[in-house]
Amino acid sequence: MTIATLHMFLNEVGGGIAPPDPEEDFDVWEDDGEPAYLQQLQHAGPAELGHMAQVAVGTKNVTLASAVLSLLDKMPSKDRPVGPAELAVAMKLEDYEKVREYIKLGDARLQGILVAVRTWQSGRSNPLNTVSLAMREQEIDHALIGGGDGDA
Repeated sequence: MTIATLHMFLNEVGGGIAPPDPEEDFDVWEDDGEPAYLQQLQHAGPAELGHMAQVAVGTKNVTLASAVLSLLDKMPSKDRPVGPAELAVAMKLEDYEKVREYIKLGDARLQGILVAVRTWQSGRSNPLNTVSLAMREQEIDHALIGGGDGDA
């Protein structure tokens, strides 16, 4: 498909696309800090970014943490002073914690299915698998995710 074909198709179905309404436009950042942080930190090295990550964690400044994270993503993995997951864990963001718990829950449910299939295929249960599954279930913070048996 060529650009000329796309232009022809757009003209057939009604032409242009309505411009965005400025009243409905919004900025994904709650404040203007993130672009300012990005501008200030754009030439920072690994040591400076590591320090600013510590500042973001210490002050719980999500905007600064997101700016540091976007700059860390541009660096090679071996040069990063801190990884994205480590920064997210240190920030103790509730949404991140919930996602981790849901992943643990999904993993435990998958392991439960595998244990049931192995038990059915062998005709007998393996107590080590059952204990391992129970220990996985205990590691899940059900209070954080609301029990884990939602309608989702």
